[in-house]
Amino acid sequence: MAQQDDSEAADDTTTVTGRDALVLLRQLLERGRATHKLTKTQLVARTGLGKTTVIQAFSMSAPAPSAITVAKLADCLKLDRDRLLELHANITVTSPPPVAAVADGTEPAGAPHPDDTAPGGGGVGTGDTWTDEAAARIAGQVLADETEHASRLLGPGGHRIDLEFRCVPELANNAAGAQERGNLRDAQTFYLALRPARLVITGEPGAGKTLLGIHLVLALLSDRTRSPADPVPVRFSLAGWSPGLPLQRWLAEQVADRFAAEGISRRRAVALVKRRRILPVLDGLDEMDAADTPLARSRAYQVLEELNSYQDARGSAPVVLTCRTELYERLTRHQVRMRDAARVRIEAVSAIEAVAYLTDRTAAPRRWQPVLSHLGESEPGVLGAVLNTPWRLNLAATVYEQRGAELAYRRDPADLLAFTSAEEAGDHLLGLYLSAASASHPTAPDRYPVEATRRWLGVLAAGPAAGAPKAGTDLYLHELWQLMPRRVRIAELLLVLLWVAILCGWVQLAEPKESDVWTVYTVLLAGLLWLRAWKRRVVPRAAQLGRMSSVAGLRLMGRRIVGAGTAGFLIGFLAAVAVTLVWGVVNLVMLSLDPFKQLVLLVGCTAIFAGVTLPAGILFGLLSALTGPVTWERTSATPTRFGRWVRAEKWRKLTYGRSMGAIVEPRADPHHAIRNDLLVGFGLIPVMVLCGGLVLTQVVQIGLDSWTLTPGAVAVCLVLGLLLGLYFLTGAGRRYLVFLLCARGRLPWRLGRFLRWAYGAGLLRVSGSAYQFRHRELQEWLGVHGPCQPGSTATDRAGRGHIS
Repeated sequence: MAQQDDSEAADDTTTVTGRDALVLLRQLLERGRATHKLTKTQLVARTGLGKTTVIQAFSMSAPAPSAITVAKLADCLKLDRDRLLELHANITVTSPPPVAAVADGTEPAGAPHPDDTAPGGGGVGTGDTWTDEAAARIAGQVLADETEHASRLLGPGGHRIDLEFRCVPELANNAAGAQERGNLRDAQTFYLALRPARLVITGEPGAGKTLLGIHLVLALLSDRTRSPADPVPVRFSLAGWSPGLPLQRWLAEQVADRFAAEGISRRRAVALVKRRRILPVLDGLDEMDAADTPLARSRAYQVLEELNSYQDARGSAPVVLTCRTELYERLTRHQVRMRDAARVRIEAVSAIEAVAYLTDRTAAPRRWQPVLSHLGESEPGVLGAVLNTPWRLNLAATVYEQRGAELAYRRDPADLLAFTSAEEAGDHLLGLYLSAASASHPTAPDRYPVEATRRWLGVLAAGPAAGAPKAGTDLYLHELWQLMPRRVRIAELLLVLLWVAILCGWVQLAEPKESDVWTVYTVLLAGLLWLRAWKRRVVPRAAQLGRMSSVAGLRLMGRRIVGAGTAGFLIGFLAAVAVTLVWGVVNLVMLSLDPFKQLVLLVGCTAIFAGVTLPAGILFGLLSALTGPVTWERTSATPTRFGRWVRAEKWRKLTYGRSMGAIVEPRADPHHAIRNDLLVGFGLIPVMVLCGGLVLTQVVQIGLDSWTLTPGAVAVCLVLGLLLGLYFLTGAGRRYLVFLLCARGRLPWRLGRFLRWAYGAGLLRVSGSAYQFRHRELQEWLGVHGPCQPGSTATDRAGRGHIS
């Protein structure tokens, strides 16, 4: 039947034109992919096309694919190539001609202004080709990511609860066009009617604020009337915002970090945000501060002030914000709110919607009949107060749909009727959720014991220690050391002493005659390492080899090399001056001071010391230019010849890290920051120092008419390279490893592997480059019950009785 539908659709290709032709083309490609059961990653490998090209070919919000792309996909999917190309021709022939550019080339005639961010904008692009292309790439990736997030939030089956919300007018500064009521299905229509397009979504914990935000993002991106000029909705977690950082700059950093693999550099991200081509969907205003934080010093208050100054050419720029009702109303009572916005409050899930969700979600609705009947009553009581949010409904379905080894159900849903309070029932469901979620892992169920999982997640849920500078729900790997800051920093100092002991021992064995001099050097080096190890803030760094592919990058490298080389020469010269002065004082005391000899000594010491410090400074400048923070990447619109060669498709995967761990540009992967930092500290810098050091030593030895390469010289260069890489040019990876050593017994040694597993089990979610708990209620419960020993609470005993 599917093949018959495809053939009938193909026969009608001559009569389908314009947008309809594009939709039909993508439907045929999608059917072919489903028929052969191929993923988009497999299509990339089989066709040789880029990942972004393949994603955009199947995305309804992306521009039309090229004829070459259509031909390759048709051959790979064994579709009628001629028919698809004919359909593609109908798209291009009937598309409106490109808008002519004005004389100065800055903006096409008749095109909307780049800052025109009306959500329902016209049907043409901005006229800026790279901006439209970048926005399309981001839209395709967001569509894929949010579709996956929605499926995880809804659970198996994907039944969507039709959330209802009510508009809550403020005393002043309300957006025009807001309807009195709305629901999930009409959320896009509700939002597009707002002028300006600013929306605040509030609700109780678990009411579905994030779910409504995700649905709005997907609806805007999947709209067939969407034009290339419309802003791309992107969801951001506000827990990662730093106080004092301008909102526009933070948004640009987030965009560059999350979509670097799509070719979005920091410069392009800044331009996209500045031109309002990104529609921020800011999730979790209530997750930014601790409960006891004064409102005047809270990050939530600062963000609202930033949002009120977030403007475009027409006034207040479009934005969507989510927050718990209690916090937002507390801020509103102090006249602090997002102005020129419409505020909605999500209402509790009705009994009818709850019954429909549980009926569609479960495989055997008869098992749930007592619960469904009770919910259908006019007064559902405690059960109605428990199962009145999407989060709680998903929680109950996950817990009571768990099966054993013989596929028998582990629990009876009728147990929910025995609880006398909503708090008791909530603790019961949360206590059993870890077991059910672990057992339902798609690839590795029950890899970790439930009690160990609860204990480890409880440590992470407890948050940073007292006095830590940051509070929130984001779990960045390079910031986890703040869980035990004192222990980690003391361990860092002990590690410095270990390095000193190793260097002193090597000096005693290799250079016993000059051990005193080398001991002084070692002590000075230990002091520098000690200062670096005691530093509180560490920023992950990555190799920025892509800087060699642009004019701006080469200029930066030149400035760094010249600056560091000059500093190295000055250090050598000052050291020579110091030696000359000391020797002059000694000669003066002995009444044998000779100015000519002093001058000769100064010149000779300068040549000796600068001969070492100058190359070392040049090498340090080169290394610092080829490394940088993972969220900092500057590019130029004018690539060099080498840059054009590097960006060729056959080298792109190798150079820009698409298949080797992203050592150049970061990706939206919680592990990429630590991985890149360790790669730089343990790999790139030691190798470059080893090569540079060996070349330098050989040059010196040639000048002395000798040519020897000793294992000691190799060892010294490697050790110096490790120290330089781990303490002076990186540090986040080193501190993360020290943290794992200090957390032995409290967290697993392979913490990254455990976090990936927890994400697959649905216990964690990914937001940008950070992990977050599946829900704030789960995090709060684990923070109280997680670190406790098994059997310490009634819920623990009940949970253990069910899972034994």
